[in-house]
Amino acid sequence: DRYSVYSTYTQESGASREALFALMKGTAIHLSVDDVATIKTPTLVISGGKDLVLGQGMELSETITEGHYLEIADADHFSLAALSEVKKAISEFLKPTII
Repeated sequence: DRYSVYSTYTQESGASREALFALMKGTAIHLSVDDVATIKTPTLVISGGKDLVLGQGMELSETITEGHYLEIADADHFSLAALSEVKKAISEFLKPTII
């Protein structure tokens, strides 16, 4: 369940439990498959092979008309943002759009 995943993360990383639990209680916009299918903007979806929080990146990218997918095998939901491989992939994905 989400609680145990967040709890484990805070214990292992030293992150603020209060901040993460406040985030969990927040309001999120949930898009239907039909909503996602209307996205026409090229979109890079990145997920970790060990993502126990979401773990549906491939399906998401396949639903988006111009969806692209990258999976980082050894990453989990929380470690992705800090990885240089992810930063490089985002930079490369955005390069054609930078004028």
